[in-house]
Amino acid sequence: MEPINTRHGQMILPYTQDHIAQSLIRTAEYEWYVIEILRYLLQQHDDGIILDIGANLGTVTLAMARDYPKFEVHAFEVQPLLVETLKQNLDLNNLRNVTIHEHGLGDAPDTINLRLPDYTQAGNVGALTLNPMVQEHSDISVGHGEETQIQILPLDSLTFDHPIRVIKLDVEGYEQKVLEGALETLKKHNYPPIVYELWGYNSWWNEEALRLEEFLHGLGYKIAKVDDTGIAQR
Repeated sequence: MEPINTRHGQMILPYTQDHIAQSLIRTAEYEWYVIEILRYLLQQHDDGIILDIGANLGTVTLAMARDYPKFEVHAFEVQPLLVETLKQNLDLNNLRNVTIHEHGLGDAPDTINLRLPDYTQAGNVGALTLNPMVQEHSDISVGHGEETQIQILPLDSLTFDHPIRVIKLDVEGYEQKVLEGALETLKKHNYPPIVYELWGYNSWWNEEALRLEEFLHGLGYKIAKVDDTGIAQR
């Protein structure tokens, strides 16, 4: 497919039936309000690091890398097809301030077998989850394609040489595991704001959502909610 022009930059789409791809094709953007929230949280900073955990096709990574050239963007994505597409989209937009991490994040090092989506049919490729509970409740979160091995690392096992200014976290119900493996990093970087998906439309997720909220409160965060997005700030 030829690149399309979007509000996020020029983008190659490896499929067209997925809901993110459809939004980009029809409206030339996807969840732009998340970009606006991140911009608000970054307005007092001239440089630093942005973490995009669950980067997908790169709608957040592309916009942040383009609009904040003095920042470093670290993008985390486990699906190999999405990683390769993200690399192409970065090259297409001549963006060089991005580091891609081709592994997942969790509370401990691990290697897991994961069935990937069927990219010819999946309507929500980004719904793929590492959380068994989510897999039980949501068929779209389970892959129906080929199986691959995914490496999981704690964020605390990585080194960041500059201050982390904001974290965008969209990992389909695996948020608390990611944060449990990031406690030292959060502390070292003065507990940066975290923008994450609330999943308020899934009643079976209410108890887990409350656990995550209590976990964040325990770290000293206060939570504001915009639509289905949580904004945790100290």
